[in-house]
Amino acid sequence: MALLHVDFFSTVLGMSMNMDVILPQQTWGQIGMEGMCAEGKYKTMYLLHGMSDDQTIWQRRTSVERYAAKLGIAVVMPTTHLAFYTDTTYGMKYWTFISRELPEICRTFFPQMSDKPEDTLAAGLSMGGYGAWKLGLGRQPDLRGGSLPVRRPGYHERLSKKHAGKHEKPSPLPGHFRLRRTAERFGQ
Repeated sequence: MALLHVDFFSTVLGMSMNMDVILPQQTWGQIGMEGMCAEGKYKTMYLLHGMSDDQTIWQRRTSVERYAAKLGIAVVMPTTHLAFYTDTTYGMKYWTFISRELPEICRTFFPQMSDKPEDTLAAGLSMGGYGAWKLGLGRQPDLRGGSLPVRRPGYHERLSKKHAGKHEKPSPLPGHFRLRRTAERFGQ
């Protein structure tokens, strides 16, 4: 797998942005990871971060690279600040950025990414789950492959209140496993 950090200019937002991208690479003998590379264009998963994080959270807190390597899919993890994946009247146009400009930029920089809607999936955590849900509603024709909101906003806070005073902490694993299962189904 190739893990790239990409800095680029967004015309829609009028500022420099960044994203991390995982691209498939056929490998043999790599310890701890088997790299697969599908023939033809790569299926692409857009992973959207939550409110308190940025695009690096996926590499720091999940095994996304290992899952993607096994499946031979590309993964795009853009930063979107605290924008809730929405265009605002007096602010930035983050919905236009994430739903239109970003896929075009990705396919320009990485021509092996498929442009077929059925080869594209959006997934997200918390605020990113909201963005993935919006993309999955089919408001953008290029991103209709599906969506996976791993957690909705406020989920962890409600769970924490439910477990307040107990010695156990709520586990983040159910969403993590759901992400893996969805990636596995998508990669087939």
